[in-house]
Amino acid sequence: MLGWRPKRQDAFDRRGERLWDVYSSVVLILHSFVVRVGCYAVPYMFLVLNCAYSNGAQWAPERLAFRVRQLSSTPSAGPALQAWLVILYVMTHNVLSNVLLTLTRMIQIPVQMVSHLANKWIFLGRVVDDGTQYPLRGRVHLAWMLVMRSSRMSALPPEMAYLFELIAAYATLLGVRVGKNLRLFPNPETMQAYPEADVITYGDDTIFSGHVYGHDFSSMHLRFKQTTIGNRVEATESWQVQVLPGSQIPDGIIMDAVGRSVFFEGLANEPNVAYRGNPARRVQ
Repeated sequence: MLGWRPKRQDAFDRRGERLWDVYSSVVLILHSFVVRVGCYAVPYMFLVLNCAYSNGAQWAPERLAFRVRQLSSTPSAGPALQAWLVILYVMTHNVLSNVLLTLTRMIQIPVQMVSHLANKWIFLGRVVDDGTQYPLRGRVHLAWMLVMRSSRMSALPPEMAYLFELIAAYATLLGVRVGKNLRLFPNPETMQAYPEADVITYGDDTIFSGHVYGHDFSSMHLRFKQTTIGNRVEATESWQVQVLPGSQIPDGIIMDAVGRSVFFEGLANEPNVAYRGNPARRVQ
């Protein structure tokens, strides 16, 4: 998207094209490096250090471990005792390794959440649907792209599907307007770190697992549009559903899980019915 340059609607004129190419490339490379180091290198460095420590860790207090080593080296120690000591050693280190892997994963998830929040509020900040059209290759476009790139590393893995309150709190911190009893289930990873989270609204008692967008490039400019999912909307297994910018989804509708349903602005206007297809149509 950054490489596409429509004439007369660009933030840079022809004389500044080369400057933009260099500037945007350097910014994107540095940003990607910092995000990846923060989200992946730090937790796994913790794992490496702990594994190095566990390699020399004793499976028992030093006094008892010394006694066991002394006992196993005596001629009276038979093959059964020696095998039992080896099994204890292997089991202890395997358990410790599994614990360290679990701790690393537990650290990585909140680190990615904090990274997404920092990217959203530092680079882009709050966005609103006020009709403003931002030119391509401008500051807002580049900031939006930086946040969108970081969101590809989802902070909400599938194993968090039942942590409804945590997921809703994370969405609220990003700027999403969250209704009561919202369930982003069973695919919370589709709710990535939206740059335009401020213009996305979920209603009360909604179960949703599709993709919602609030950015629009149809005018050859970047514009943020309010996108609303109504109350009691059900899209439980519809992880391929896409709700496009500006859509106002009525209350009580069901998004059919068959196929890739796409909701364009103004298409869904009847409450308490089912929709399916691309473009979405009412199911008879």
